[in-house]
Amino acid sequence: MATNTSPLVPPVRRQAEQVANTLKKIISWNDVGVTNAGVQSNVAFDNSIPTGAVIFMVVAEILTAFNGGAILTLGTASTAYNNLLNAGDVDETVVGGTGVTRGVGTVTTDVVPYATITQTSATQGKAS
Repeated sequence: MATNTSPLVPPVRRQAEQVANTLKKIISWNDVGVTNAGVQSNVAFDNSIPTGAVIFMVVAEILTAFNGGAILTLGTASTAYNNLLNAGDVDETVVGGTGVTRGVGTVTTDVVPYATITQTSATQGKAS
C-alpha cells in the first residue's frame, strides 16, 4: 500500500474471518442534511464497504411512517445514490421491513454508502 495516500473516510470495517456483517444507518425526516425542499443532501453511513465484500441483500426498515411524499434511496454511486435501494423499492408510508436484491454483487473498491430522502413538507418518518 502506498504511504502517501489518504485513508478512506469513514473507515472500512475489516475482519479476518469470512463472516456476514451489517452496516446500518438510521435516518429521520428532520436529520441534519435532510430538508423539505425536495432532494436533500446525502447522509453518509458511519463505515465504508471494503473491496471484495459481497452484498447479498439490502434491507430497508421503516420504523416510523414518512409523510410529505418521502422517497428513500440508498447507494454508493454518486450520480444518484440509488444503486442499492431505488425509488419504489419500499413503501415509505408503511411501517415494516423490505428486502431488496438490487445491489447484490461484489464490491470492486472501498465505497461509502449514502442514504437520501426526497420529501416536501414532511413532519414525520424514520428508517434504518
